Amino acid sequence: MRDSCAMRGKESPPNSDSHSGASQSLGGRFVDRGEEFIYTVVAGLLLITAAVTCGYAAFSSIDYFKRGNPLQGIFSLVNDLLLVLIIMEVLRTVARFLRKRELNVDVEDLVPFLVIGGISAARRILAIGANLSLNEAQHVEHQVGNIGASLN
Repeated sequence: MRDSCAMRGKESPPNSDSHSGASQSLGGRFVDRGEEFIYTVVAGLLLITAAVTCGYAAFSSIDYFKRGNPLQGIFSLVNDLLLVLIIMEVLRTVARFLRKRELNVDVEDLVPFLVIGGISAARRILAIGANLSLNEAQHVEHQVGNIGASLN
């Protein structure tokens, strides 16, 4: 790219504006640096978010276990860890861009998005199944409590 700008400067007539090529390359470099900076910030924030979510998942599930609700703790832990996997797949995509510096889409570049889609679908299915299971368990406990109260 630098050679092509230099070549254009040599081929242009003396009265032409030779600064336009230099300003475009300066503007292009500014945009490239800005893009790299933003991707780096996003990657750092994704990494922090994944770490915080792991910590939250652990503390949240421990809290459910302490309150005597281990089933909710397990479902919460699995759900949060699947969210961490989604975050990490997005981070992998950002890191790949930072390494390659190009956004050409190949079949191998689509794999992380397919993984994210699969994890998201599994996460949603597990969340729905967990809520149904928990509602059924609470309903059964409520009915047993009502039967016990009516017997007294």
